[in-house]
Amino acid sequence: MKHLLIFVFTLVSFVSFSQTNDEKLKDIKRLLIVSGTANNAKAGVESMAQSMKDKADQNGLPEGFWDEFLKSINYDEVAELYVPIYDKNYTHQEIKDMIAFFESPTGKKMVEKTPAIIAESSNIGREWGQKLGMKVYEKMTKKN
Repeated sequence: MKHLLIFVFTLVSFVSFSQTNDEKLKDIKRLLIVSGTANNAKAGVESMAQSMKDKADQNGLPEGFWDEFLKSINYDEVAELYVPIYDKNYTHQEIKDMIAFFESPTGKKMVEKTPAIIAESSNIGREWGQKLGMKVYEKMTKKN
């Protein structure tokens, strides 16, 4: 009887954990959408491919490689790559809390404005880097 109770308890615990884990994974996928992470990942991949396509040296790639590369991407598959990372780093409650934030007016505005902020920040960073590079170059060439 004792072994039967232990087995039943273990089975119920496993089923309960499995349901909780399935719910957490479902919520992570929802978070990736409402937070804009899925769209940002898509934009990042497309930007990288466009950048590679624009480079003069294609390392012997056939004409149209990057166009075909972009057509071949399964963005659901890309989003799935994020799930174990979020699962490892956040509790289910934290995932739920983030969903609530990103579904709030402030969270929605953050998702809406983030791409423009990233673009503007990138431009400012590039300009800053160029200025710093020129200062370092001038400093080093004066020594010689």
